[in-house]
Amino acid sequence: RPFAGMPAAEAGLQDGDILIAVDGTPTSGWSQEKAVSELRGEIGTAVKLDVRRPPSSALISVEIVRARVELPTVEATLIDTTGYVRLFSFNDRATSLLTEEIGSLLEQGAEDLVFDLRGNPGGLLDQAVSVSDLFLDEGIVVSERYRNGDERVFESKTGDIAESIPVVVLIDAGSASASEVVAGALQDRDRAILVGRTSYGKGSVQHVYNMPDGSQLRVTVAVWFTPNDTAIEKSGLVPDIEVPVDEAESTNVDPVLDAALNYLKAEQAN
Repeated sequence: RPFAGMPAAEAGLQDGDILIAVDGTPTSGWSQEKAVSELRGEIGTAVKLDVRRPPSSALISVEIVRARVELPTVEATLIDTTGYVRLFSFNDRATSLLTEEIGSLLEQGAEDLVFDLRGNPGGLLDQAVSVSDLFLDEGIVVSERYRNGDERVFESKTGDIAESIPVVVLIDAGSASASEVVAGALQDRDRAILVGRTSYGKGSVQHVYNMPDGSQLRVTVAVWFTPNDTAIEKSGLVPDIEVPVDEAESTNVDPVLDAALNYLKAEQAN
């Protein structure tokens, strides 16, 4: 989805738009790599995109001026008394930046949190464990099991910033790997409910070998299990509140976030 303040968002592109043509050339049959190569170019040059925005069949044409795009790690805002924080990737700064943003939201009076992991493809396992630890007291976060029967258990400890505040986690089919480790730990430990759609199902550990011809060999050596012994690989995580795809997503409405906010509001009322 487009990042706020970046060229695609500024040009009016929205999550769910279907790319039909680039500079007049139809994209039918293109691989993702081909599309990326056509979209990239010299900073300051323009590229014309034709997109279709479901459910409409009409084409929308936009011109985007290429720029250097710095992907954010964390985005946060206060929605009434609910803190909204979105994590885009589990890089080496994920936990520290998330801690800063949650701390700021708490100082602003946040009474509960929406933690958005939609579209987050994962990243570093140690960051997944430490991010989980922000919300959890002592216990299991994830188990890593190997073919030979060995097992490595990663645990959380008591004493972090967000262990008591009510939390809802947002997931979708783009939530994978480290995102699923965090979401699975918070769901199984009864720390948060999941809202959205079933996650991707990437719960394996792979070793990557670079081959002489430039190709890569990826060997799966272990798989991840949630605290309740559920395998993440292939099946993914099923949300407690499922929000199906509908026409609302072709507008600026965010039905998944709305469902989370409504749930938290109802919990406060109780």
